[in-house]
This record gives sequence, C-alpha cells and structure tokens, in this order.
Amino acid sequence: MTEGSGARKRGRGHPVIDREGMVEAALELLDDVGVEGLSMRRLAERLGVKAASLYWHVRNKEELLGLLADEICAGVREPDPDLPWRDKLKTLVRENRRVLLLHRDAARILAGTVPAGPNRLRLAETMLGTLLGAGLSRRDAVRAAVAYRLRHALCGGGNQARWRRYGKRYRQTGETRRGSPKLRIPAGGRVPEHRRARRVPDRSERERAI
Repeated sequence: MTEGSGARKRGRGHPVIDREGMVEAALELLDDVGVEGLSMRRLAERLGVKAASLYWHVRNKEELLGLLADEICAGVREPDPDLPWRDKLKTLVRENRRVLLLHRDAARILAGTVPAGPNRLRLAETMLGTLLGAGLSRRDAVRAAVAYRLRHALCGGGNQARWRRYGKRYRQTGETRRGSPKLRIPAGGRVPEHRRARRVPDRSERERAI
C-alpha cells in the first residue's frame, strides 16, 4: 500500500479521509506492524495526513481498535438458520478461526476491546440464540459465550506466530495445515439434563400443585 492510499484528494491535492478508509488503512497497517506497532502517527503517515486529522473520526487508539475489531468480525459468515444447533456452533467456530487468521493480532484486538459495534453484536446474538436453542439456560448460555470470548485472549499470544505461518495461505485458500479445530459437544448432541433451561410452570399447573 503506498503512502496516502485510503484517502481521497480535494482542492490542491490535499488528502481527505473518512472513517471507512481510515479503518481499511489501519487493518493493512496492522498486518504490517502488529498491534504494538500500530499508532495514530503511523496511520496518519500511511494515509498521507496529519495525525490531528484522525481525531475527527476517533477519540483515541482505543476507539480505533474497537472499530478494527468490528471490521474483523464483519467477515464472519453466519450459519444456515436451518442447521441443527451443533452444526451451527461448528460453523461459528470455524468462521471465527478463519477471520482471526486473516489479520495479524486479530485475537488480541478482539480480546482487548469491548464487544460493541453492529457486527460483533450480530455475532453475539447468533451465538446466544444458538446456545438457547440447544436447551441451555440463559445464564449458562451467557457463560458459554463469555468463555468463548476469553478463549480469544488465551490464544492471542500465539496468534501472531500462527498468522505468520498460515495467514497468507488462509487468505488465499481458506485452509490451514491442521484444518479446523474440533468442537467438544456431548455425545449424541444432547445437552445434559442439569444444563437445560427449566420450564416455568404456568398458572394452572401452580394452582393444581397447591
């Protein structure tokens, strides 16, 4: 990417940036230097503008990382709604792995930012809906979704090395040497009885029990 790309020109050739172009340039810079090397100054140099220009679009680097996290999640393809819940979860896991390998330090960014933005909220809703549809109580569904998010933090340290080994190949083919991870689900695809949501008795049932 050449200096000044991601920005339009106006007037006497002065570059003009928008949020979309800024995020696109930031993702490419992230792939080049990693999250530690990503700075507002470097991003401004990449866009060919003054660093102060970026603060019209974001308050600080933390907000920029939040935008990057949401943009990374935009690439996650949702499972077919007609699939069984077990297959939906497998699809979500594989898709998350795929997008994490598309960009350097993606796992670290997702683990270190608040899950906000339309794409991340969409995926959270899909995950919770799938877990609730599997029979988990709301509390256990939320716990499972949070545990899955924490897994991003645990694998974040090794994500950079995996990105270097497989990232380019994964972007081109969608395949890795070892394939997709296995998802551990109880045998038979059934949620244990003690983990299922309890049905609340209706009024007539409560009256008969008195």
